[in-house]
Amino acid sequence: MCLQRAPTWAAAWPSSVAAGTATAAAWAAVCTSPTSRKVCWARTASSARVWRWGAVRDSPPSTRGRVASPSLSLATAPPTRASFTRRSTWQPCGGCPSSSSVRTTRPKTFHCSRRAPRQSNTPQLCEGLRRAHGVPQVGLSTDIMDVMASDEMGKVLPRAQGYGDALPTDRRLCVDGSDVVAVREAAAYCIGEARAGKGPSVVEALTFRHGSHNVGQNLPESTLSDDDREIRRKDPLFVLRGRLARLGGEESTLRAIDALTARAAAAVDAAETFARASPEPGLADLDAAVFSPPSFSPPRHAAAAAAASPQPPSGARERSFSEAIAEAHAVALRSDPRVVVMGEDIGEMGGVFQCTAGLTSEFGARRVIETPISEACIGGCAVGAAATGLVVPIVEVQIMDMVTLMMDNVVNQAAKWRLMLGGEAQRDAEGRSVSMPIVIRGPQGGGHRLSAQHSQSLEAWFTAVPGLKVVMPSTPHDAKGLLLAAVRDPNPVIFLEHKNLYQLPRSHVPDGDYEVPLGVASILREGTDVTLVATSNMVHEALKAAGRLAARKEQPVSVEVIDPRTLWPLDEATILDSVQRTSRLVIAHEAPRRGGWGGELLSVVQEKAFDYLDAPITIVAGRDCPLPYNAALEKACIPGAAQIAEACLAVVQRPGFDQ
Repeated sequence: MCLQRAPTWAAAWPSSVAAGTATAAAWAAVCTSPTSRKVCWARTASSARVWRWGAVRDSPPSTRGRVASPSLSLATAPPTRASFTRRSTWQPCGGCPSSSSVRTTRPKTFHCSRRAPRQSNTPQLCEGLRRAHGVPQVGLSTDIMDVMASDEMGKVLPRAQGYGDALPTDRRLCVDGSDVVAVREAAAYCIGEARAGKGPSVVEALTFRHGSHNVGQNLPESTLSDDDREIRRKDPLFVLRGRLARLGGEESTLRAIDALTARAAAAVDAAETFARASPEPGLADLDAAVFSPPSFSPPRHAAAAAAASPQPPSGARERSFSEAIAEAHAVALRSDPRVVVMGEDIGEMGGVFQCTAGLTSEFGARRVIETPISEACIGGCAVGAAATGLVVPIVEVQIMDMVTLMMDNVVNQAAKWRLMLGGEAQRDAEGRSVSMPIVIRGPQGGGHRLSAQHSQSLEAWFTAVPGLKVVMPSTPHDAKGLLLAAVRDPNPVIFLEHKNLYQLPRSHVPDGDYEVPLGVASILREGTDVTLVATSNMVHEALKAAGRLAARKEQPVSVEVIDPRTLWPLDEATILDSVQRTSRLVIAHEAPRRGGWGGELLSVVQEKAFDYLDAPITIVAGRDCPLPYNAALEKACIPGAAQIAEACLAVVQRPGFDQ
């Protein structure tokens, strides 16, 4: 649940609801709003769907969505200021099982180490989940009390004492997670405290789930106990129904609610009928649901093509790699008010590698957002914002190795968002299909003695995930144009920048707005003997190797150097055409050979151009080990021009190259 984005119906909640239309409208919104369903049922949208169908599955279509009058007796009174005291709706109870640093007496207790509470004013929500099948549970079978820090439900917040003064008792809240109004008010309180500069809050929201953790034949059947049936009567919709009835006068309001409920049930029945009558989707439908079609701008791409000539004009405008990235940020922010930049130390400092220098002074802190040192928090906020369609986040990961802490949001949410929501078939009121416009960029690679945890090359992770586009520029010109194209692409894009590129000499970068289209490779040097495909920093090592081989006095070797620029989508046509002309292929990348992206390209060429090959395909890659801190060892683990030249000589069966 995102505390920064309250449900639309809740934001417009009337201060005094008389009856009839206002209450009916609120009820209808709760029945139909995906955002409010996530608030009511907590956890995930899939859980909400399981409950929504599970609650009505045993009833005939004509009665779906109807509620029995006994549920009204369990409704709570409208919220008042007194509801926010310790003894009533909110009760400080001590911390959440995932956010304390103190281990208490219970032996099975886990703690999620968070650095955010002391370093930011970001509110946090921690949920308690109670299943309505026998004993309270988490997962499929674990007793929830075995993983909580208290012997009593709703009494786990004292664990928040581990944060000391950073989390005083008035910001440790326990709320009925089945009461959407109480949850909304708790969230509003936490947001207000954070925005007032008072610090973070922890909320324990106790709720339940009607269905199982998942639906499958391998799970045992559950039977409902009397307690389970009683808990079901406290469903969020029932509780809210009672609230609305009390606010608006029971008889008239209940009639309006029943009418809206019947309409919602009819809509569900119509959707089910439509789904059952529709043909089964085919593979073409599946493929079209993975990526949103980009809307390229021909003028911008024409400018990029004109500016990409190997020989820039005399007196051409020159910029460093970092300056080119910073310019792309500025152009994107000026051209689209939805764009924001998020990351650690990107404001006044301008980022560790100065890729956001000067942005705060022009665009302010609301669009250049400095975040806590919490990559999981950054990833969740950015993906959630992009999912609304109202924000286009550019996320700077300070060191790309730390993207591991974002991977759930990137891989399981962003990459699958469009497909899981119906792809091209799902469109909003303006006719736009589902999209996830987000760019996650940052530095990777070795050569700077930053050791094993800050020197990895992780591109193969991302190319293995359908739904992600992966970009690896090698020049300032391409960095600016590719970043602008990535920001304007309606799909999640991983934008990887090698640290060495920030130290490149300045080179030609056109002024203003231009894009380099994703999925188009660049032939940086033409040749006839060997095709050499290199990525990112290895492009410059490849060009050095090609120059040395061409300068040989005896039996010079002509090498064609190709920079794919985007690893996915991949410009297979350009690479295959080159291989068909040279009959040989060498691939160079810094990442380890095992599981590296070079193996993917090798399989493509082997499958589609095997008959043209006169020699085995060779991969020049990093050593299969974490990069060490020792300078000499680190250098030995990273391939360079000498190794690339040797590989090219080997495939053309020429004598060894003497450096």
